[in-house]
Amino acid sequence: MDEDTYKELYFQLNNLDDVDRLSQKKSISFKILMPILCLKLVRNTRKNFHNLKENALDLHSKWENGDTFLQLSEEYNFPPSLIVSIILQFSGMSKKHVRKLLKDPKNSSSSRITSEVLEAIDNDFLYSPRAHELQFKISKAGEDIIDSWLKSMNLDFITEKAMDKDKGTPDFILKEKLYIDGKKISWIESKVVFADIEEHNRYINKQYKRYLNDIGDGMVVYWCGFLDYLLHLEKRIIIKDYSFFPNRNRNLDDLLNLPW
Repeated sequence: MDEDTYKELYFQLNNLDDVDRLSQKKSISFKILMPILCLKLVRNTRKNFHNLKENALDLHSKWENGDTFLQLSEEYNFPPSLIVSIILQFSGMSKKHVRKLLKDPKNSSSSRITSEVLEAIDNDFLYSPRAHELQFKISKAGEDIIDSWLKSMNLDFITEKAMDKDKGTPDFILKEKLYIDGKKISWIESKVVFADIEEHNRYINKQYKRYLNDIGDGMVVYWCGFLDYLLHLEKRIIIKDYSFFPNRNRNLDDLLNLPW
């Protein structure tokens, strides 16, 4: 995606209604718009989480006075599941208990908490248990495609599951030569995100730099797309998206287009 188009979409995307509006107005598919919205919301959440947690007393007071978790989520423009967690932990509930409650709201002895938590998680497409489950399914679908692709070429490789995760390893380490676009790669990483420069640099500092130093050049698959500029920025990392794989399965396409 070119940078001007991305900036326009990023600026206009703030909620699910914007996804529907832009999809109809600009004929852009859901699987392009939704990851960009998620990227923006996750960044805002990281940025505002500490401040909101410091205001837990105010949040709790408003909830005690009758505001629901979802109403407070909308007022503070913050994910409903995290609003639930902040308020209930402030009230004395353990983090472990809150996690159990989010997975099964009927675990609460309070009918109000049960109904409001159900409402909150039903309206949270980023941090609810359902959202995490979907993210895991998409991630696994992407890794399965890469796994099948490597096996179709009879290449020997090691997956992250077979390696020491404590040391921080890519999803696939190749034990044989593989050339992509004329460049030899030694590892592959699968990411179910849209990558702009900020996101790509975050992963470079968090993971890729270590892979480059320890293993060699590699390839990253951003299943939800990336800024075209990244292709000119990187010298040692090949960057691809879902369109690179001719054998991509219907399962991944369905998941990326899922109506949240």
